Amino acid sequence: MWLTFLIVFALITGMLLIPGGFMLLAAGKRLKTTLVFAPAVSIILFCAEAVLFSMMSIPASPVLLLAPPLIIAAGVGVARAVLGRPHRRDADLCSRQVRQLGDRSTHEAAWLGLYVLIGIASTLFVFIKNLDGADSMFQAIDNYMHIGLVRSFLDTGDLSFLHVSLYQDLGAAGISSVQSKMGGFYPAAWHIVVTLAVMVTNAPVTLAVNAMNAVVIAIVWPLASYYLLKQLFHASSAYLVAGALATMCISASPWDFVIFGPLYPNNLSNVLVPLICGSFIVMVRRVERDGFCSGVSPTAMFVISSVGVALAHPSGIFMAALFLAPFCIATALRIATERLGAADPRRFIAPAIVAAAVLAIWALCYKSPFFAATVSFNWPARLSKHQAFIDVVTLGMSGHSAQTLVAVLVWLGCIKLLSTKGKRWLVAPFLLTGFIYIVDTSTEGTLKHVLAGFWYTDPHRISAMVGVFAVPLAAVGIATAFRAALAWLDRRSSFVREHRAASRALAAIVLFVLVFFPSYKLRGYGEVFTGFGYVSSEVAVQNAVGSAKFLSKTEEDFCKRVLEELPAGTLILNSPNDGSVYLYGLYGANIYYRDFLADKAGETQESTLIREHLDEVATNEEVRDAVRAIGARYLLVLDLKDQEDPTRSYSISYFPEDWKGIDAVNDDTPGFTPILSEGDMRLYRIDVE
Repeated sequence: MWLTFLIVFALITGMLLIPGGFMLLAAGKRLKTTLVFAPAVSIILFCAEAVLFSMMSIPASPVLLLAPPLIIAAGVGVARAVLGRPHRRDADLCSRQVRQLGDRSTHEAAWLGLYVLIGIASTLFVFIKNLDGADSMFQAIDNYMHIGLVRSFLDTGDLSFLHVSLYQDLGAAGISSVQSKMGGFYPAAWHIVVTLAVMVTNAPVTLAVNAMNAVVIAIVWPLASYYLLKQLFHASSAYLVAGALATMCISASPWDFVIFGPLYPNNLSNVLVPLICGSFIVMVRRVERDGFCSGVSPTAMFVISSVGVALAHPSGIFMAALFLAPFCIATALRIATERLGAADPRRFIAPAIVAAAVLAIWALCYKSPFFAATVSFNWPARLSKHQAFIDVVTLGMSGHSAQTLVAVLVWLGCIKLLSTKGKRWLVAPFLLTGFIYIVDTSTEGTLKHVLAGFWYTDPHRISAMVGVFAVPLAAVGIATAFRAALAWLDRRSSFVREHRAASRALAAIVLFVLVFFPSYKLRGYGEVFTGFGYVSSEVAVQNAVGSAKFLSKTEEDFCKRVLEELPAGTLILNSPNDGSVYLYGLYGANIYYRDFLADKAGETQESTLIREHLDEVATNEEVRDAVRAIGARYLLVLDLKDQEDPTRSYSISYFPEDWKGIDAVNDDTPGFTPILSEGDMRLYRIDVE
């Protein structure tokens, strides 16, 4: 199974890098730009093709989605080669440019290789190693949607993100679905890539999910982070070297979203945000230096990365805005100061106008009906203000263990940047999101929703932003600490003076080990939880196959027997809260309730009758008609209420009164005949004929 995982990991890496990369190479982009922006371009291509094929009622396939970008890129490349062929008199100049480009590309490839190498190493140690098998599943409330949507894409061949639904196959088969309205917009770029991987390899959905998450953390995130750090610290190789470790050393991001939620699409969006920020900075610098015409190329990359982020998850756009707002204000202040002088108070007018524009756009979005449901959602405050403050200071946000060493390096980076002209603004995004976290987790009211509402006031999403914005500070802090420590050792140790490269490599390895050191016990004192010890243990706990969660191993085995017993495609009624909600995504089981039905606004009358009155099927003609109408003849129960396990886990979306008609069924209920039975699990035949 791990060999399959490696194959799927390589396949997903190729799907994200090759189609978009070929398009960028054909457009004449350099190696660095090609590699870092390729995932965003590939995402846009896949999503656009999925919508196009859906509109044409053509089932999507790997060939249809992967071949067109490669063919188009080849055509563009050939056209550029033919039309752009140099004259003989320009041959020497072109040759010199090619050699210079090759040298520069080799240098950039080394940088990118370092970032990816550390990304793969840390991902292997923290995430992959702690999975309970390559196809283990994180059983949490959001994952039914992720694996279910992949299954829906596989079943229907309709990968469009414009009308996403877990019930598409029911509608295609003419079966009355739970929902009267069939689907709507959902950011499904992550799901499309996973679906393509399963289509090509026929691997289990859960294995492809794990492989996709590993690629996002180990490959996509380091590439994007390098690009942003390169734009921020292009003149300092020390900061760029330190950035390779800094990128992976914050436990809140990108690691938190694979142990909470899980918020996989959000993770893909967050790791692409540095592309928006970096390309915007390049665009502003080019326009300022050479005029508007010179900003066309970076503007195109800014638009491409923004679209890619929005397709992964729109919240990433607001995250980028939080990072870029201080940059815009600082840039306006710098330009005004250069033109008017430091003593002229009018220099504050331009940055004030920029700040007012940012606040006005934020307010308009907050008041927009489109975002109303998002910004009004509330996660209750659970922390005191001082505890929330300590969480930010120690980077121990959203339940993570404090990262004392990393936090010291981040705050050292803050101090260093505050004393560096032109870089002070970099501290603002980190402090701003830290403040939002404090407000979000320790207060209630309008301010909380204005600041944190675009992320559902979810502390985990806020802390992930804090983690992303801490990376540049950590890079500066690591480099500053290294310089000071090695200078001190250089004066006192002949070995360090004589073996500078080896000393620096050894110091980097020691820092890597300290950052990723697992939790441990001090005899007589207790257990010490490190930052990545916590993440590693959570990955292991959440993916443990034998642990009793929503769907236990025993229940899973029983469900396999049920699916073997019944004809393929048989519609089965169920209560999703007993763990059966995962069966569609895992095995393609044709269960009726594939989500927790939190929003009942579009529910059909048949579904309402079944949820609330199924136990009356022997005496209530309306219920019998509803069961007949949808063609259901079986009921799966994984947790009989009269034999309920007191340790049973239920999701926060479970409200017993909503499912009383199904939950009330037992062996004595008229109209139900047990077909399979084990413990508190049953398969009933519904006697409606």
